[in-house]
This record gives sequence, C-alpha cells and structure tokens, in this order.
Amino acid sequence: MTPGRNTAAKLGLTAGQMMMRRAVNVVVLALVTTTVKAGETPVTMEAVQGLLARQFAGQAVELRDAQYNARKGGEDAVCGLVRIGDDPDFRPFLADDRMVEVIEGAGYAAKFGAELWQKYCPGAVPEIRPSRKDQAALDKGQEAVKYRLKDPESARFRGVAVYWEKDGTAYTCGEVNAKNSMGGYVGFGQFLTNGTPAGTTFEDDPDFTYLWTRYCR
Repeated sequence: MTPGRNTAAKLGLTAGQMMMRRAVNVVVLALVTTTVKAGETPVTMEAVQGLLARQFAGQAVELRDAQYNARKGGEDAVCGLVRIGDDPDFRPFLADDRMVEVIEGAGYAAKFGAELWQKYCPGAVPEIRPSRKDQAALDKGQEAVKYRLKDPESARFRGVAVYWEKDGTAYTCGEVNAKNSMGGYVGFGQFLTNGTPAGTTFEDDPDFTYLWTRYCR
C-alpha cells in the first residue's frame, strides 16, 4: 500500500504529524457514504464504483459497517471496514467528502492509525493489521534477527514496524528480548534489519544510532 495523498489539510494534521504519518500504510480509495446531512448532495454508487474500478483495476471491493459521523468544525467522516480483492481481511477506513483512507500497519503505524480512528470515527477502534506486503517484510526481518540471537526460539518482539525505501528495500525496526547463553532474558533492546542476517544491527553496535535515524523514521 502507498501513503495517502494531500491529506494534511482535510485531516487537520500538522507538518510534523504528516512526517510521522509516513509510517502509516494507507491507500486512497474513493468517496463512500451511507448517510448525508440535510442540504448535501449524496455521491451516487455509480460514481463510487467508477472510482474504485480505476483505483483497483477491477478488483472486488466489499464494504461493511459503514456509518456517517457528523462532527463540529466541518470534520465529518464516514467510517467502516473494507475488503479489497483477494485480501481475506476487512480493514478499517475513514472518509471525508474527497477521499477514503484504509488504515493498516504495525507498531507506530498501528498506533497512529488508531489515533486517527479515535479522532474521526465513533465506537471502538477495529483491529489494525499490516498489509500483506508489510507482513511478509516483517516476517523476513524477524527471521533475520532471530538468526543473530543465541536462542532464536526465545525471541520476543514488540513495537515492530516496517519502513520502505524508494528502491524497494524494506527495513524492519523494533525491539527484541531473548535468552542469553545462561538461559536468562537480557531485556528488550532495539534492532533494525534489511531482512538479512548480515544487514541486521542491534543498539550496542557503533553505527546503530545513525542507522536507526536514517531508516527507522
């Protein structure tokens, strides 16, 4: 999935928040509404279907639990769940009168997506999952980290997220705790990896701070 486009003004985000938002994996869909306020012109389903068809090249799109949330200050939103193509999972989305954001991610991305939902949508936050592309990168990254540990099977991960470079390289960043040669857990420490054992580094490595700042933004 690719980042949402030009959403800062509509969602009321600061420039700094938009920079952090790079970690959130979202995709621009199309306007979807189930209810409209008095005086508003509803978008036709024909228009919605046309936008979806162009965006997803004929993939099936299924909506569930879509509802309109009227808020003061002109920040109304339509929220619900959507399933695209052969994806087995429904994913939360939020929409205004111009676009829809599908919220997916891991680690900070999931946290930020939950904050968006809490701000604009009613009810409890649905489960936020990584995209299948991101999940594959996360799995590969965690396997690379395990390869570098003394007791790979004891590894416990938290706060893990994936970040993509323009060349398509995925960097997985987070924290890991594992047992040492004495059989005791050593505590959580940061790591980053490009998905290979040779490209895996931990927080006690000399260049770690630079690499974390460069790739785990």
